[in-house]
Amino acid sequence: MNKPAYTVTEQIALLRQRGMLFHDEKQAYTRLKSIGYYRLKGYWWDTQRDTISHLFQSDVYFEDIIERYDFDRKLRLILFGGIEQIEIALRTKLICICMIVGQGCKVGCKVMSEDACTQGDTSPSYQGKRIKNILRV
Repeated sequence: MNKPAYTVTEQIALLRQRGMLFHDEKQAYTRLKSIGYYRLKGYWWDTQRDTISHLFQSDVYFEDIIERYDFDRKLRLILFGGIEQIEIALRTKLICICMIVGQGCKVGCKVMSEDACTQGDTSPSYQGKRIKNILRV
């Protein structure tokens, strides 16, 4: 499928021909140039009245598509920020578990009293209890 490459100006003309409206073509040019036609295509897909000829419904503005894109971008940043915090917390817990299982009580995690650690109980059931205590949040 060989489609011709369009300039940003030609992309705007194509969108206009298909029924998209613009409040500010200069701003549309800037956004299309920085984001890309095919990246934005997913945000306007459901605003088409015909997905074969790609004609838009009435009152579809390019700026509304940009609002969708910006909302999605901001939401993604918030979600990845939360995922990062979960990842760091889990990684810290896993490191603590590995240190307890591998090296006894030479751990910066306060899981059990030093007395329990110095007893040197390395049985799987005891180590399992220690790990369960670590995983409690």
